[in-house]
Amino acid sequence: DLLSPYVVSLATLGTNVSDAGMIALSPNHDRTLVMSPRDSKLAVVDNVKEAIVGSFTLPGPCESFFVSSDNNSAFLAIPSASVSGQAPGVVQKVSSSGGTVDATLPIPGAHYLVQSPSGNQIAVWLSMTSMPDGMIPRIS
Repeated sequence: DLLSPYVVSLATLGTNVSDAGMIALSPNHDRTLVMSPRDSKLAVVDNVKEAIVGSFTLPGPCESFFVSSDNNSAFLAIPSASVSGQAPGVVQKVSSSGGTVDATLPIPGAHYLVQSPSGNQIAVWLSMTSMPDGMIPRIS
């Protein structure tokens, strides 16, 4: 089996992640973010050490995320995250190296994200009931 040397345990350094779902590789390939859908955690894997170096719990299941072209930030769409006084849904900006939350933007029904080629905008796709007339908000 050629892939066996590249297996990373999901229970390293006391940082347990129950399963692996979506992954995103950082632009310079030094780390990989791994979403655990069962327990809504995001794990940070150091690709040189081949080990999880941190994880944190999200406010709900994440349906889309990516590591920004700056290689330091990751953006996550969390459609079920509670927001006081409005419909659920947020986009979070987190540190892709340590997992600290840098910003939380309330965007009702945020499901999917894509970064523009220039890296200075993000398109956010919403659930059909969260925005009138199929509007797509942009984050600049």
